Formats: sequence, C-alpha cells, structure tokens
Amino acid sequence: MPPIDKRSLSERDICTKFITPAVRKAGWDEMTQIREEVGFTKGRIIVRGKLVTRGKDKRADYILYFKPNIPIALIEAKDNNHAVGDGMQQALEYAETLQIPFVFASNGDGFVFHDRTGVTAPKESNLVLDAFPSPAELWAKYRQWKGLKPKTERVVLQDYYDDGGGKSPRYYQVNAVNAAEIPDLLHYLDPLFSGITIQFYYPYHQRDELFLDFAHRSSLLDEIIRLKRSGVKILNSESALQALKNNSWTCRDWLIDNADPDGTLHHGCYLKGRTDIDCARCGFSPHTEISLAFGGSLPAIRAGLRIFF
Repeated sequence: MPPIDKRSLSERDICTKFITPAVRKAGWDEMTQIREEVGFTKGRIIVRGKLVTRGKDKRADYILYFKPNIPIALIEAKDNNHAVGDGMQQALEYAETLQIPFVFASNGDGFVFHDRTGVTAPKESNLVLDAFPSPAELWAKYRQWKGLKPKTERVVLQDYYDDGGGKSPRYYQVNAVNAAEIPDLLHYLDPLFSGITIQFYYPYHQRDELFLDFAHRSSLLDEIIRLKRSGVKILNSESALQALKNNSWTCRDWLIDNADPDGTLHHGCYLKGRTDIDCARCGFSPHTEISLAFGGSLPAIRAGLRIFF
C-alpha cells in the first residue's frame, strides 16, 4: 500500500490520523482529558441594514485537561499544506482568552510548543510527533509556574461533584488543617473561576480538631478581605466577612431551606435538632449573607444577586 500523501488530507484527517494518536500515546486519556472542537465564544453579530447575521464562533481544535475543570493545554491544527507552526498565532489568541498556559500548533508532522508561563527555556520549541509531553510533564511545569505547595496541590486536585448543569463548582471548607493554605489557594483559583465564596467548618459531630479558633479565623478573614479589595473574585460581601470576623450578626435561619442529596428539604438551620450547637461558632456564610440582606444590607443583597443569579 503506498504511503499516505499528507498534503491530500483535510485538517480533520490530520487530527484523526496524526495529532490525536500522538497525544494519546503521550498518556492523555481520550475520554476524560481530551476535548476536540471546543466552542468558547459566539460569533460576532453583523448588522447590514435590516439584515442581522452572526459570524463564525471561535473553536479550539483541542483542549487538554489535567483534571476536569483544569484546562492546561490547547492545540491548534492545520492541514499539511501549512507549516507546522502556522496555527500558533491563532492558538495564542485563544489561549489568552481561555487562560490556558501551554499552547501547541501542528500540521501532522510535529508540534511547535509555546510555554506562556515562561517556565520552559526557550519559550517556544519544535517537537517531533512522538515527543508530545505527558500530563505529568505539563502539570510539573504548571505547578512550578503557580508555586503550588504540596498541601495546596492536594486541595486543588481533589474531585468535586458535577451535576451536569454546565457550571464549574468547586467546594473547599476552611478548617484548622487547611487554613494556612487558603490565601495561596484563592490566588490559584481566581483566574479559573468566575467567583469564589468562603465558608468555615462547623464542629459537626463534635470534631473540634478541625474547628478554626476565633483568633486564627479573624486574622484569616483580614487576609481574605485584603485579597477581595485587591481584586480577587471573592463573591462574599465585605459586610458578611466582617460580620463573620466580629461575630456581629443575627442568624435568621428561618429564611433558609436545605436539600439532602435524595431531595428531602429541611427548613431552617440544618444542624438544629441534629446535634448540640453553638451559634457563635457558625461559619456558614450563606446564612450570614441572607441574614444581613434581610436586615437591609445593600452589599449583602448585591452579593446574593452575584452568587445566585
């Protein structure tokens, strides 16, 4: 059988026959880590007189994920009539929009690799087709770029529940064990998500070893407030954060409904009637925000609108 003439192949053929196999061979899981033709913006609206049309949407040929919701690399493909790096400028524009650190271009002969983090020297290099980096290799560069400490990395990589609704949830409860890592974690999460909310562990079932004492809670909340003022996308209102710090709020738990995984609804505070509780130790920020909003706090009302709508 004669060899394939790559120049006769379409861009999609180049992806199927050369790029995808090279990425899979490097250890990327096709089901959980590789997404192809990922649309991320609608096309520009074009108005000509009374005629309104929409231009083409933007699509990345490949986005690679180290874990779900941690996009780490983008690949832009061209057919073999193009040079190997011809897609790089477009790929860099997409990566800038999507905040993806590692960028590749390919025509099926090999890859041009561009490291937007600056960790790799030189920043841009050529790779043969069989030299595509593994997930572990790119994650090591990513970890170095972000300055992730082992404890913070473990929190970042923990699995989360996805309800299929298309949102990007992550849930970390501040407690005595992870409190020191929270400022670093907030810096890490900030560019990845549209907003972050804070909640403190309550010693449910009397597990006091995880409870963050008030002195440490106060100093951590000072740092969280400082980060919020600096532009980190913390959605809690400063009023609620200050109220949690000073324990200066009145809980109106009758405004709250809680749902169990099986759909059972509970009216009011989830813990009342289940265990002995000390309301002064509560760090459940939604209660704080809703209670302040009911009292007419405009910052809390605005925070509720940002969080839930």
